[in-house]
Amino acid sequence: MLKRHHQLMLSILVILDAAATALCWLIAYFLRAHLGLLAVTPGNLDPRLYTSLLAVAVIVGLVSYKACGLYRPMRLGTMGRELWEIAKATILSLSILAALLFFLGVRDVSRGVVVLFAAIHPGLFFASRVSIRLALRRMRRRGLNRRYALIVGAGRAGQRMAEAIARNPWTGIEVLGFLDDRPERHGKIYLDRPVLGPVALLKDLLAEKTVDQVYLSLPPDEKDGISTAIDALGQAPVDVKLIPEGLDLLSLRREISSLDGIPVINLRESPLSGWNLALKRTVDISLSCAVMVFTAPVMLGISVAILMTSGRPIFFSQTRMGLDGRSFRILKFRTMRVGAESESWTRPDDPRRTALGRWLRRFSLDELPQFLNVILGEMSIVGPRPERPLLIEEFRRTFPRYMLRHRVRAGITGWAQVSGWRGNTSVRKRIQYDLYYIENWSMGFDLRILGLTLLRGFVQRNAY
Repeated sequence: MLKRHHQLMLSILVILDAAATALCWLIAYFLRAHLGLLAVTPGNLDPRLYTSLLAVAVIVGLVSYKACGLYRPMRLGTMGRELWEIAKATILSLSILAALLFFLGVRDVSRGVVVLFAAIHPGLFFASRVSIRLALRRMRRRGLNRRYALIVGAGRAGQRMAEAIARNPWTGIEVLGFLDDRPERHGKIYLDRPVLGPVALLKDLLAEKTVDQVYLSLPPDEKDGISTAIDALGQAPVDVKLIPEGLDLLSLRREISSLDGIPVINLRESPLSGWNLALKRTVDISLSCAVMVFTAPVMLGISVAILMTSGRPIFFSQTRMGLDGRSFRILKFRTMRVGAESESWTRPDDPRRTALGRWLRRFSLDELPQFLNVILGEMSIVGPRPERPLLIEEFRRTFPRYMLRHRVRAGITGWAQVSGWRGNTSVRKRIQYDLYYIENWSMGFDLRILGLTLLRGFVQRNAY
């Protein structure tokens, strides 16, 4: 029942978001073409061009909203968080739209229209979302769209479920209470909800009260309680949800799929799959091509400087381990004397560095050639930094979860790097930050890391 209501709400959101995006695009065109705002450059103001681009803008917008989490349940329930996600989605959609126009050869779109669209979009989009929130709150205050639930099992899993429901008011679920066979829990209050009695009361409560959902959170050793609950639920038209215990172990992201009708719980399912993977790869290729084009004069200058100061080779290549444990050759500008970089990690005042190499490392300019690794599919712009296979063999024995880093492509920059865990720093901390990135990946998270890289990531105290 809840899933059907959520799908209906999701469909309404998609329709309203598409309408809001289209309206923003049309308003931006009207302000530029008919009121003359931001008439800095002429551009092509033929209405047929912008009408044809309207569908592209809407589709790109919807993909960006999905990537930035605007169609996830409103977990935190705060308008400030949603405004931040809308701003990230606006930046992402404009980046994708610009890349598409570039590759499609559309060069004469008015910059004024694009700038006005970027300025109008967050405000209008946010106003639409606020209106939806207020409408839902008004409905729920009147007792509409409410769902009532019982939780069978007052242990840790059941309490966490009740807490999750309380944190997510968008669901409209109200927990009536718990049922538990342990006498010492009867009459107790957990999260403002009482333990109503043993599991045997479930049948009577389903008959006496309005109950839409029942969450089963009993441990496997309470077989009698499970059997009693199943018997009672077999005679009631309610939704039943199973809350397995012990899913904190070894998990990156948990999802439930089905194979020939048999439910399968995925304990190591990376969020970077399907459309998310395709979107990230598209952004990687687009941005990498743009970086290679715009920094070509800089890379040419660096190449000439290396050649003049320390001779050949200009580039340094080394084997690293990437996605799914596959090896590849990482490419960098050479910053040390020939053959020195394979010895160990760099350290402060490392004598192996060349004078130019010290400066290149300090500002991370030696890593510019890695955008070619990204275009070739060996790396991503954002992800865990790749290590040498020899070091990985040592790390995987010391840190049991280390190899989970290789569930995604290695990156030029990453959450660990912008958080200060770069170079000869704590490996444990680096793993912790890398796994957090993988577990919580979103395109918005990638944009945040890129922003931090631009602000502070190129100059770091650990970049020796």
